[in-house]
Amino acid sequence: MITGITYFGMSVLTLIAQYFLFQKMGLPGWKGLIPLYSTYVLFKELLSARHFAGLAAAYVTGVVCDTLITTGTVTAAVPTMILTGLTIASTIIAMVLMIMVLHRLSRSFGHGAGFTFGLVVIEPIMLMILGFGESRYEKVLA
Repeated sequence: MITGITYFGMSVLTLIAQYFLFQKMGLPGWKGLIPLYSTYVLFKELLSARHFAGLAAAYVTGVVCDTLITTGTVTAAVPTMILTGLTIASTIIAMVLMIMVLHRLSRSFGHGAGFTFGLVVIEPIMLMILGFGESRYEKVLA
């Protein structure tokens, strides 16, 4: 019960922080409140829509391959190993793309690699620091 209340409270605070974060970035705050759309907007603003397409493709590939493996649709050893490899590769690609956008976000607010590490490890807390703190947004292009 306490865990559920804590999780709900952190989720609400993270959403509010994202609202303010998007406003600091010069974007409408409501765009930070819609889960998948907010990720798309961040990618479009900080990297590109193509990077988001790569992220989406990696997630879809991973889900499809994992579903085929776990449902027993593929029973031969070699195709199962190939699907497992694709699942692992798509997970790594998704992680790299997310780290790239989080690093660009960190740099755009004047922070470095340490802050990026914090965004990767404890994203909700670091988003609150960006959203509620004094950091100013200056778009970093490279």
